[in-house]
Amino acid sequence: MKDTEAILEVIARNVPDLIRWWSDWAKRKAAADAAGLMFWPDGVLQELKIIANGEASERDFRRLKKKFDDAQADVDRIIEGLKKSRQQIQKKHGGIAVVRQINEILFNDSIGKSNIRLEIGDILRHRESYLKRHADLYQSIGRRAQRLCNSIDAFNASVSRLHGLINSP
Repeated sequence: MKDTEAILEVIARNVPDLIRWWSDWAKRKAAADAAGLMFWPDGVLQELKIIANGEASERDFRRLKKKFDDAQADVDRIIEGLKKSRQQIQKKHGGIAVVRQINEILFNDSIGKSNIRLEIGDILRHRESYLKRHADLYQSIGRRAQRLCNSIDAFNASVSRLHGLINSP
């Protein structure tokens, strides 16, 4: 009998934490999914830095395109999942702040994933001008690549903020 009472006491003490943990599941999943959108130093960021430094070759542009194309399906899937999760998350305690951060990650004009990918695609379309060293476009593409590297740093920080919102005590 005492064992049963002890077990019930432990359960009663932990039920609020279990309920909170369960109710925050959608927010935790969104944070984990958003981490899948981060840019890594050995991903497209590597080639963008080479372009920004004015040192890119055709091979660097081919690598950038391959990495960019290879990530597209996963990026699309994650973005759609995050967009759908906003409806459920906004109803939870603290959910509006989380949804605001998700929106920044996805759609911010400067650092949103969608806009960064559009900019990368535009750089890829202008690679011939870069490689032929057409003076104005060559420098312009290098500057755009540098701005993109800065935007990517801010994007990654935004994903980290989302994690902080969800995982802070």
